[in-house]
Amino acid sequence: MNPAFDEAKALDRGKAYQVERYTTIKLHDRFVKNRKLNDYHHAHDAYLNAFVAQYVYQEHPEWKNAWVYGKYPRNGQADFGKWATQRKQKSLQLLSSMANDVWNLEDPDTMEKTILNRDETFEQMRQTLCYRNINIVKKLETQTGKFGDESVYKKGNKADHYSLGLKRKYPPQKYGGTKGAISAVTALVKDNSGRVIPVSISASDYDSYQNASDKLAWLLMRKKNIAEILVASLPKYTKYELPSGALRLLASYQEAQSAVELPMLNLGLMDDEAKVLNLYDQLAQFIADNKLFTDKKIALLKGEMRVAFEGLEEFKDKQKVIDELLGVTNGSNQGLQALNSIGLGTSNQRLKSGNTMTNGVTLINESVTGLYSTRTTYN
Repeated sequence: MNPAFDEAKALDRGKAYQVERYTTIKLHDRFVKNRKLNDYHHAHDAYLNAFVAQYVYQEHPEWKNAWVYGKYPRNGQADFGKWATQRKQKSLQLLSSMANDVWNLEDPDTMEKTILNRDETFEQMRQTLCYRNINIVKKLETQTGKFGDESVYKKGNKADHYSLGLKRKYPPQKYGGTKGAISAVTALVKDNSGRVIPVSISASDYDSYQNASDKLAWLLMRKKNIAEILVASLPKYTKYELPSGALRLLASYQEAQSAVELPMLNLGLMDDEAKVLNLYDQLAQFIADNKLFTDKKIALLKGEMRVAFEGLEEFKDKQKVIDELLGVTNGSNQGLQALNSIGLGTSNQRLKSGNTMTNGVTLINESVTGLYSTRTTYN
């Protein structure tokens, strides 16, 4: 996809040669994305993909059958050839014409012609990608890819060891095992005392649970104090709201992630020693507003830890702290060495206690686009 690629030069050499990618220079450099900041880059990618696809479709309508999927049969071999020697004569740089100042495009279905100015179009794209009102909806996942943690530990008396596979009938205390079972889905239930609690359905038991005609009886064989099932199956990344108003995503039956996207901050401040404290304050406020730390840890974050951060002699150490704060906003809760070095202390920042589903929780079911949602509260 590079207009600088010279076909004659390649033929003279007898092979293709590497050139700088046009899409990187002309597209991506204009629209910087940062995966650490939030999930907006997925929306950006979707927009760019749709734009480029529409451009190529109108610029090369003769190859429509080679690219259109879905209900239409794809016939790429007929258009491009099956073998490399056949495709060689039909190869071209699909976005070469994007280098032109003016684009003359024609819709192959309606025959409607469009004339676009390259720089004006790129500017419009840039403005679109700067919009802040973007819905990010996580794809719900059922974790059935493996039964347990991949690491196998030596024999021991730790309660979290368990056996699986060929050694499932052998006690892990004697033969060793994996660290813990993978939770495929979570069942939301009410116990005999009226408490709303999440219950893990492991990947190894998932099929048995799904096929059970009486799921309550199935659960009672494993957990005696269940009175009723409120929701039979909640996949990973189910969105819910705590009674405190904090939004969370279900990571597992006993752990949560933040469901709020970090706003489009200027991460360039990470490289500005004079302004990096301002970025620290913005991240600390976001963590406080969304209750990603306990109240005690939030007080530390805005007080003693801030003073310690300001007093760090090495700028690279400040950058490490900012990097870990960004990780916290995305759900990271382990190995926070830089934050510990300025006073965070123990790992009480984990999104576990006080963030699991309980009485007063509101489940939020979103459409794929995020434009529609339903809410159900369980008391």
